[in-house]
Amino acid sequence: MDTNIDARCFQDPAGQTWTVFENWINGQRCLLFDSADAFRRVRDFPDDWRNLSPEALVRLSWSR
Repeated sequence: MDTNIDARCFQDPAGQTWTVFENWINGQRCLLFDSADAFRRVRDFPDDWRNLSPEALVRLSWSR
């Protein structure tokens, strides 16, 4: 991962560690969630996502 990316790590209730960061894909701002077992992309997310609790981030990761 690029160390210049503003990323946040958290653990979900199952103990899986996730890294979440903003990125631009095909000209669209996205929030990317990455773990050892899965990758998720969220297109609609709040500007203050960095302040969300781990539980709220898990819920957000399942949205599109």
